[in-house]
This record gives sequence, structure tokens and C-alpha cells, in this order.
Amino acid sequence: MGAIQTWLLNPKFKTDAENIYKAKVETVDFQHKAEEVIDEVNQWVDTTNGLIMSVLPQGSLNSITRLVLANAIYFKGRWVDPFDKSLTKNFRFYLFDNSSFS
Repeated sequence: MGAIQTWLLNPKFKTDAENIYKAKVETVDFQHKAEEVIDEVNQWVDTTNGLIMSVLPQGSLNSITRLVLANAIYFKGRWVDPFDKSLTKNFRFYLFDNSSFS
């Protein structure tokens, strides 16, 4: 296995991400701890109060991963023209890992 190479972010990107967007920027070890990074990112979504359960599925990062940018947005608004609930139907919803729920 080759030598581990560290990729550095442009310092202005890091500063802007932290100061303007209040983002968390950190260096992680994808080479040896990819699954731990997945767990850490998925723990971050706890800040959504259960609205988002996870961002990254297990196995989605590995030793060739170089950067992860994650974002979560929750919008609760009112439609100008609300949906007529009697015209809606429940359907099966499919996830990235091919699992589904109704």
C-alpha cells in the first residue's frame, strides 16, 4: 500500500465555511477510519431533531474518498395553493440502499 497523502483545503475556503456558513470543517482519516467518519457525519444529523435520520449509508466512504461536503435543510412553510389531501395517495418510498418504506 502506498504512502498516505494528506490533502489540504484552501485556507480561505475553511475560513469562509466556518465564519459565513457556520460549518464544521475538520481533517479526517478516510484511509483507516472511513466507517468512523460515516458514523460521525450521521451523528451530526441529530441536530435536525429526528427529521433526518442519516446522511451517509455504511460503506459509502473508503480509502479513495478525499472530501465530504454535507448539508441538511429543513423547510416548513405554507403553500400559496395548499394540496387537497383527498387527492393524495401513499406510495412506497425507496432509499439509496434499495430499502423502502410506506
